[in-house]
Amino acid sequence: MRLFLAVDLDDSQRVALGAAARSLGRALPGEDARAIKWVDVGNLHVTLHFLGEIPDSRVAALESALAPPLVAPGFDLGLGRAGVFPPRGAPRVVWVGITPGAAPLQTIHAEMAARLVAAGVSVDDRPFQAHVTIGRVKQPMRDDLRGA
Repeated sequence: MRLFLAVDLDDSQRVALGAAARSLGRALPGEDARAIKWVDVGNLHVTLHFLGEIPDSRVAALESALAPPLVAPGFDLGLGRAGVFPPRGAPRVVWVGITPGAAPLQTIHAEMAARLVAAGVSVDDRPFQAHVTIGRVKQPMRDDLRGA
């Protein structure tokens, strides 16, 4: 089973992100705009951890490790600037950053990482960057999205 941990977005954030994706798509030449598969607005979220393929036999243990409630104050999640991953080379992901709310998300990310490691799941050791993936680049592009 392919699994990830994520924070859901509210409808107004999804609408704003959909509008940003459409605007970016219109700003690119037709050939480059078609190179990007835009994420369906209903599937937009902030990924905390991508776990990848996990055998069904391990899911119950993961659920137990992740089930205890987080002790964290409420916070607002705000949308920031757009960018691409990786930072150099051919872009593969188009994202919008989280500005207000990035610090609490970092804390939640760290807590979930500790729980995952305790459950025997390896976690990505790259620094966490709170963002929402709005598009995936599916074929080479003529223009570099970094200037769009």
